[in-house]
Amino acid sequence: MRLHRALFPLFSLFTIWSCGNVKENESFSMPEFQSRQIVGTQILVESLPCNSTYGIWESGNYLCVVYYDSATETLVHLFDKQLGESRGDYIHRGRGPLEIPPTIPSVHERNGNIYLSDLHSGKTLSFNIKRLAFEGSSAITSDYEEYKNYISIASTLPNGEKILLNNIGFVNPDTLNYHRLEIQDANGITKSYGGAVPYADSKMLFYLYQQSVMEVSPNCQHMVLGSVWGGLLELYSLPDFADAKLLRLVDPAISIDRGMELTSKTTSGLRDLVAKDNGFYAVLGSDVYVLENLEKPEKERELANNDIYFFNWRGKPLKQFETNYNLEKICITESQDTLYSVVSDVNGQLSIGMTVLN
Repeated sequence: MRLHRALFPLFSLFTIWSCGNVKENESFSMPEFQSRQIVGTQILVESLPCNSTYGIWESGNYLCVVYYDSATETLVHLFDKQLGESRGDYIHRGRGPLEIPPTIPSVHERNGNIYLSDLHSGKTLSFNIKRLAFEGSSAITSDYEEYKNYISIASTLPNGEKILLNNIGFVNPDTLNYHRLEIQDANGITKSYGGAVPYADSKMLFYLYQQSVMEVSPNCQHMVLGSVWGGLLELYSLPDFADAKLLRLVDPAISIDRGMELTSKTTSGLRDLVAKDNGFYAVLGSDVYVLENLEKPEKERELANNDIYFFNWRGKPLKQFETNYNLEKICITESQDTLYSVVSDVNGQLSIGMTVLN
């Protein structure tokens, strides 16, 4: 089953601890939103040659989608965002000067610049989307940086600063030598650090956030950090990680009795986040049970993560958009009226879509 193949990499990469260690006063529920809108999606590019993607971003007339195409052995793919036509494939998997190792823990965008980082080796390839379209591979730069600790995700800020999520800090919450979240300057010196602890059990915290999404608002005043399993969202004010807020939306419902296993209550959880100055968008699957859905005939399967939720930075739920495809990765224009996305049908076939938001 194609959907099963699409989900398998997500399920198999990491081991996730049981949810029995959630604090007693915790509850998981989706809030009521002020408005709800049903929107349609126009398919721009059909049948991407992959089972999963790292992300999609738009700049000018271009869409940049990062996924591994085994036929061309490339990771970065440009498309015309109006016509859907290919504008080039770039960056091979490997260990050459302009190649990236097979594992890419961190891919993010800042002001039209894309950063692909292998944080184990400290190698980062970066490029501007528009420059890549006009100049080709000559627009790609390569940098190396030595990280003292294991970093699971990073985000680039102005003036060479970085936000780092340090998984060693997950299991050492009381040790100042390891900060769960920190901002480093261009010289690697820690400027500020923080991080709410949503679980009493540090191992649960460690494994739950192995698959995580970090997004910073364009004005660099806010940040949202989310766990794929469970859709736990942590909101912070920058640069000092102040005013921490925690939204608990979907019970992770994962068992590890015989290795990582889905349970009858497992839902698809968080898929992607997009941060704007006035709030953030989250793609969450909250009401369709994964195993039950997979067991249904293809024609009877439900869309599991086809909703987009918009919150302000106080965590207030504002808008809900319901689309007609599963959403895997999304980007939203500066005017916030158009959504570009990597979508999947009930069988897991990936395509690129465009949706108008009002």
